[in-house]
Amino acid sequence: MYEPASVNRRTQVAVIGGSLSGLALSRELGLLGIDNVVLEASPVGKSPPIYYLTSRKAAESLGIEERYDEAAKIREPITGYVRYDGTNPHIKPLEELIPRPEGRDGFVTFSLEEVRQMLASDSINVFWKRSASYLERDDYGWRVYTANGEVFPTSVVIDATGSRARVLSKLYGNGLEEIVANRLVRACYGGVFPYEGPENVLMSIDNFPSIESTTPREGAGGIAPLGKGFAYVLLGWETTLNDISSWYSPKLNQLLQKYIEWFNSRGGNQGIRINFEKGKHFVAGSFSQGLLDYRHIPTELGLAAFGESLGLNQPLHGYLIRDIVFYAEVMAREVSKYLDSGHWNPHRVLVANSPINFGLQKALSNRKIQSVLDGRGRSAATKALQEFLVGTMGEDGLWRAIDNGISLKEILFGLLKSPRHIGVVSGLASDYLTLLAHDSLYREELGLKVQNRIFHGYRNGRNP
Repeated sequence: MYEPASVNRRTQVAVIGGSLSGLALSRELGLLGIDNVVLEASPVGKSPPIYYLTSRKAAESLGIEERYDEAAKIREPITGYVRYDGTNPHIKPLEELIPRPEGRDGFVTFSLEEVRQMLASDSINVFWKRSASYLERDDYGWRVYTANGEVFPTSVVIDATGSRARVLSKLYGNGLEEIVANRLVRACYGGVFPYEGPENVLMSIDNFPSIESTTPREGAGGIAPLGKGFAYVLLGWETTLNDISSWYSPKLNQLLQKYIEWFNSRGGNQGIRINFEKGKHFVAGSFSQGLLDYRHIPTELGLAAFGESLGLNQPLHGYLIRDIVFYAEVMAREVSKYLDSGHWNPHRVLVANSPINFGLQKALSNRKIQSVLDGRGRSAATKALQEFLVGTMGEDGLWRAIDNGISLKEILFGLLKSPRHIGVVSGLASDYLTLLAHDSLYREELGLKVQNRIFHGYRNGRNP
């Protein structure tokens, strides 16, 4: 990889952020012949220990299916999940999808660094240890200054820095700081631990009991087996970025230890053993729980948010990475339009063409959060929906929905097959209508999707 000591390079596009979204976009820009650089603050090989559950289809879209197949031979792919009742003295399932050794697509876990190296292996335009520190607008476009004292003149700046959207909130500013700070995210904290137990199932605790009043509450944690005797143990809580520091307290380590002790004390029959004392690679981070209000980003200046900065990578859809390449293809075409004509509409086009209904995701997320705050746990918000999906699509159908999402047609056919579940669907529909009534961003999303479906037929070739 090209890493000169000093750079003053002009480029057409500067992508700030060299994780999955930034690298995928850089690759698509290159395929269109658009010169670009990726500026990544971390050094090579020093990515935070984030792990992605990767389906075969997600691997194909990223172009790493051979690595997926190799990994699937070494360890057992994850093909099931279980959510336990944290208030029960025994390890009692609240929700469960029994894993199957064959006949069901599985998820293999890759680290962020592994995927980074695979995506950037042939790239000469990734500049590591380049933290963007200042943006300056001139008659020709932008000048991106790094903490190293380097300058990258460019026509287009893409913020691919994650949920904090650092370029938009810190470098560009112009009133966007408050919008970014108030976005809802899932704050995560965890690490990698020596582990014995089931290798083909995700595990989590619902309504994990409070340790004490000064210890943060756990609302969305879990265990993801990594193979080779290790597992990724994660705690989570939904909050705004503005309030995230109050959750990242010094007592999080204590909470993580109690979470692991809960499994160890109850999981003997399942053979679960996690060694907290020998944990390593602790990491804290956040990912978006909804779209950033892109209407405040002045795209006529050649400035745009992408990936997690915009809020594109949604849960229950290939575990956040299934559609990254698709979004990168759409964004690259929009960049090309801007370079040719000075006109583009990247955020509206991404949202209109997305196979995900972000408003429905947001409505379901709000329901989960409220259920946790009410002390009923996340499963109270999802169990009836899970029963409906399993009852109408079967267990394998539910598992496919986790990777592919579920269409309105499938929901309607499901109701015809099982009309007793109409209350479940109508309840979620009511939540969605309430969201639409109060949030014009998601009303706009719905309008864009309807308009795009009628007049363009999902012009970029993706039919949800």
